[in-house]
Amino acid sequence: MIPITSIATIDDLIVNLIRLGYKKSYDEYQEGRVYSWGTREERIESYRNCFHVWRLPHENIVRVFIHYKTPPIDDAYMIGDVYLTAEVVGEFYPHIKQWYITESPGGTEREISWEDAEFIDLNKIDQYLNKVIKKWREEDVIF
Repeated sequence: MIPITSIATIDDLIVNLIRLGYKKSYDEYQEGRVYSWGTREERIESYRNCFHVWRLPHENIVRVFIHYKTPPIDDAYMIGDVYLTAEVVGEFYPHIKQWYITESPGGTEREISWEDAEFIDLNKIDQYLNKVIKKWREEDVIF
């Protein structure tokens, strides 16, 4: 078990994700740039078993989005719709400041408390994300 609370820095996170077989991509936000996500199938394949390092220079933030390896349990979601996010703020770089569960790029995100983060296993991200989706369905949460 690798609790996400045991991962202190973005470097530690990247090394652990690569060891677990995730593929890495990197991009940097540029104001005015039009981002193309491709077809639904292309988007799913680009996110499957990947983590994306996304730098927001205007906010001095780096976020790491960790996606599903397998399809979500709910057909309403596809790979790339819900993911685990680690946030690094420039003044604390390279330390992870906060973990989030995020729905859709640019969509709603909820902070994960450090107490809850102790029980999230980096080896079992898919199971954790499925648990979150199931809880949303039970609570009938709509973003």
